[in-house]
Amino acid sequence: MSRLSHQERQLGQEDLHGVSAEIVEDFDEIETALQQLDGHLNSFKHGTAYETAERMKSDYVSNRDFRIMFLRGNRYDTKTSTFQMIRFFETKLQLFGIEKLVQDVTLRDLDEDDRNALQDGSRQILPQADRANRRIHVAFPGLRKNKTAQNELRACFYLVMKLLESQDVQIRGIVVVVYSIGRFRDLSNGAGFVENAKLWLSLPVHIAGVHFCSDTVAHHILVSAAVSSLPLKMKSRMKAHLGSHLECQYRLCSFGIPREVLLPSLVDDGGAESHLVWYREQYLREVSAEVPKHLMHLPNVPGEDDVLFGRKRSQRRGNRLLYQLIECNSEVYDVGSRSDKRYLTGMVIQEVHATGGRFLKQDGESNFWKEVSTEEAHEKIAQTFRNFRRPRARLAKTSSTKQGNGGNSLLQPGPIDVLFGRQRSNTGNRHVRQLVADLAAEYESASKVGKGELTNYVLREMKYTGARFLKQNADDTWVEVSDSFARSKISKQFSNSRRMQSRPSL
Repeated sequence: MSRLSHQERQLGQEDLHGVSAEIVEDFDEIETALQQLDGHLNSFKHGTAYETAERMKSDYVSNRDFRIMFLRGNRYDTKTSTFQMIRFFETKLQLFGIEKLVQDVTLRDLDEDDRNALQDGSRQILPQADRANRRIHVAFPGLRKNKTAQNELRACFYLVMKLLESQDVQIRGIVVVVYSIGRFRDLSNGAGFVENAKLWLSLPVHIAGVHFCSDTVAHHILVSAAVSSLPLKMKSRMKAHLGSHLECQYRLCSFGIPREVLLPSLVDDGGAESHLVWYREQYLREVSAEVPKHLMHLPNVPGEDDVLFGRKRSQRRGNRLLYQLIECNSEVYDVGSRSDKRYLTGMVIQEVHATGGRFLKQDGESNFWKEVSTEEAHEKIAQTFRNFRRPRARLAKTSSTKQGNGGNSLLQPGPIDVLFGRQRSNTGNRHVRQLVADLAAEYESASKVGKGELTNYVLREMKYTGARFLKQNADDTWVEVSDSFARSKISKQFSNSRRMQSRPSL
């Protein structure tokens, strides 16, 4: 850092904190820079992928807007822009082959694994900008599902180039946040860091600041060592933060990234709701000009009020409403006729639709969410009613067996029960802890009423599986506690979880 001039260090720190001066472009200066860039390219292009691209389609590589994008990304440093353009075409050739060297990359050019890497939420463009009106690119390493490093690199190339279609992004630059805390923690020990750094150095985007957030000392040291290998100008715009979710979020605030901008991505189901909206917009934009609307297969982006069918039980508002309706009407459903049951499933569908919700299931091949037919929704809801009946039937059978043995049998905890007392290793207890951990961020930001709803949700979720909430007496016997007592314990579990997250993990 000491080898940088005072002005370079100051500009780096101003960019990092989001207080740099607005860039005012002058037409004459732009024309002069373009002439210098052309001269440098003619001097250094020999034997490079840039020269190959120029022979294939000179209009593409000499396009005025295309070249200005590189100049803006490097703050009109013409020599740096020259070498970056050469690296850009080398990288593009390596990732996409010679057939795409002089064409813009679209979703059609990504294979299924590339698109999965683009949709998994491990890289997102936040819908809101920072306080300097710069777009924020967030990386969640723990969400990565790419099969190979190439899948991730191609997805990143596509995402950044789409972002650069905005002239405002070219001028202002972007801020990068690598968020490796809790469930977003990087479990690969920094694998792919060098390849990603090389890719970013070849892309014509001005990176105003990079923030590495981690909650382990080991990862913090690993990041610091990796950053030391990068160019000096880039290092001056980098900052590593060590701490919990809350601590790192408040530290980012001091660099112009408000907590409310980042928080929605941390509490979304899957961490990628807003990113999927962006993905769908790109999909629509690219295919709308080629395919008639009635032939378009559009991916649905699940909303908070939608009901998602699948093996994993969703915790979004629509699914909670579904479970609540099932619980309230389960006894009527059990004794009703076929027409009564059909009426109840239809009533559930109407209630969900009244909130603006839809019934969606995920396609196994494309991973897109598709709206199910009304008939399939009836069948799925009926199955949910039957699933709700089974745990209660097992409990009733156990109770009647005890009474048949003289009524003197003591209450015995089962593996799925939630135990209050010294024994806390039950499967039911682990299930509660997992639910609380998944909802902790949402609970922390919720109102008093919202906290009560989340506590009730955990209670209903456990009872849905047939679990009981049991407390151990002084004589080592077990008794079932009231719902209010169970809610108070669940609320305490949320509080304990919040306190644990507020401590930095060492």
